[in-house]
Amino acid sequence: MVEIMESYPELANSRPLTYVNAINNLLNMTQVLKRKEETKTYLTLLEKRLKNNKNHFSDRYQLRSFVAYYHHLLSFSLENGEPQKALPLLPKIKSGLQQFSRLLNPMDEAMMCYNVFLISFWSKEYATARRWLKPIIEKKSEEIRPDIKYFANLLDIIACYEYNPKDALTLVEEKYLFFNLKEPQNQFEKLVNKNLSSISASNGTLEKQAFFQKLKEDLIKITLDPFEKKAFAYFDFNRWVNEQLTSEI
Repeated sequence: MVEIMESYPELANSRPLTYVNAINNLLNMTQVLKRKEETKTYLTLLEKRLKNNKNHFSDRYQLRSFVAYYHHLLSFSLENGEPQKALPLLPKIKSGLQQFSRLLNPMDEAMMCYNVFLISFWSKEYATARRWLKPIIEKKSEEIRPDIKYFANLLDIIACYEYNPKDALTLVEEKYLFFNLKEPQNQFEKLVNKNLSSISASNGTLEKQAFFQKLKEDLIKITLDPFEKKAFAYFDFNRWVNEQLTSEI
């Protein structure tokens, strides 16, 4: 489809939404298959459409181009271990979210903010990371999936810890009720509740190395369970815990 439309630009211009959706579908495939060069090619096509579509096509088309391009570009940067390269994009993403605010699906907005959080967090821009989680945390429960809201609140604690460990203890106290009112659905959520309870009860006296070593062991057990994979798709908890342990050496 994309190749045909590229060969006949008038066709792509007459059916712009179909064209962008076709590129989006190809990017879904090339990124799963880790076809780096093909992904770059299709990202370039989307970028060209995004730059040239102003005032020529409908708001719906412009929104679709914006969401598809930045979603895949952020995912590509993360997949290739180059989150810092995506940091200069954040002002454009923020501007786009404001431009399309009345048209944007709450879940599309939440996932864009979530991806920007990951870019910022793994670039060690922790204050920025927390700012991008805020719109997700503040959304009404019926607007977005509960799992997204759950992980946004959990990762807010982690990002706060990286930025200021003392503030993280206060944040755990603030969010304690949020996590404990939710019935754990799996072993990961039970582990989260157990550790938040330990942190809350410790009043900041937990020994860091022992805490993270035990957490590492517990996470490894959960990682081996195929029914627990979902949690690790949202965030590389094992990587983060290992970084806490190696930072002590």
